[in-house]
Amino acid sequence: MSKTKELIKYGNILFLIGILITIIGGLIQLSSSNAKIVVATLFIIGIAIGFLNITSKESISFMIAGIAIVMLMQPILVAMSQRFGLEGFMLTALGSMYTYLVSLIVPAVLVVAFRTFIKTAKD
Repeated sequence: MSKTKELIKYGNILFLIGILITIIGGLIQLSSSNAKIVVATLFIIGIAIGFLNITSKESISFMIAGIAIVMLMQPILVAMSQRFGLEGFMLTALGSMYTYLVSLIVPAVLVVAFRTFIKTAKD
């Protein structure tokens, strides 16, 4: 297996770990200090995903998808809470999952954006 494919494999594993942390962290109602630790952990995982998992060929589509997820999830959650009357635990869990997902996706998108910017500037 080539080094690039091996790094992408590690990036895929990190992505799955980040998604699992996002879901579990949202469901178990963490204290404020534990939530900060989870956000910091997801931030670091997101940076690693940006470096390891995204190839130059995937950069643009990854950035567009990441931006769309971050921008559209909050209005969707608000609409769902109003339409379906989500309250209490469910609303808090979805809000926490959104926060954790943003903490995972935004650093990855920023790393890919900077890599793309530098590559474009060199050409």
